[in-house]
Amino acid sequence: MSNSNSTISLVNVLSTGTRRAGDSILCGQRQLDIGQLPSCDVRIPESDIYEPLLAASILPCHDGDGWYIVRRSDHLDIKVGSHPLEVAQVLATGDVLTISDGSHNTVLKFDIFTDSDYDEASGVVYHHRAKGI
Repeated sequence: MSNSNSTISLVNVLSTGTRRAGDSILCGQRQLDIGQLPSCDVRIPESDIYEPLLAASILPCHDGDGWYIVRRSDHLDIKVGSHPLEVAQVLATGDVLTISDGSHNTVLKFDIFTDSDYDEASGVVYHHRAKGI
């Protein structure tokens, strides 16, 4: 059985609810929020200086071809690779996101996968890395 939507995977850094540090977070074609709020899909450590906040969101491109990250707060330093995120930037597979409040650095890896195959007998989902990326 195949899933026709591409998905992204980000490694979660905090254990929250049913998610554990190191889990991959799959978002498909929906918005994925990164921040310190309990509602965030990917939780990062809370700052000693600021109230908990939403740091960034990853959204599917309007044409359905790829994803981009949007800065949602000016209080945190956000980089894609070694470049500061000003407002928004298209993401590519293998991009490394770094979010820092000055005392905590959170590093997330962004990966794009094409269709996934589900092996019903073993209960395992196999991801296939997107070709040409």
